Amino acid sequence: MSVLVRRATVRAVPVRRLQRAVRMTLRAEALRQGEVSVLVVDDPEIARLNAQWRETAEPTDVLAFSQDEGPLLGDIVMSAETVERQAAAWGHTLADELEWLCIHGTLHLLGWDDATPAARRRMHQRQAAIVAALRRAEAKTGTP
Repeated sequence: MSVLVRRATVRAVPVRRLQRAVRMTLRAEALRQGEVSVLVVDDPEIARLNAQWRETAEPTDVLAFSQDEGPLLGDIVMSAETVERQAAAWGHTLADELEWLCIHGTLHLLGWDDATPAARRRMHQRQAAIVAALRRAEAKTGTP
């Protein structure tokens, strides 16, 4: 599994943690190979992408672009500014919120949908289960 994490912002991004989150999500969904690209941008860039692909010219936290071409599963784009605001509102760290949204975006790449309240609940339950698996793995290895 290949996970490329890049940032186009000045904010620090927990690259290894995001890579682990994507890999754990792929394993949890029984996928043993594939490539995912993660890009962390600012609000103006994600608003531009949101307008181009979803016809909503506002910033959002995460966008997932499924590629499904050979080994490339797709791209996840997150806005550090929006994620930072959400993290503060929820009482999370920026790293925790980025991890959560990386899992969310990866699930979208794998076909999960959150368009209805029931689907959103199922998706959030799956995300929580993956976070719990990450924490168990970290406890075993001593890796934060």
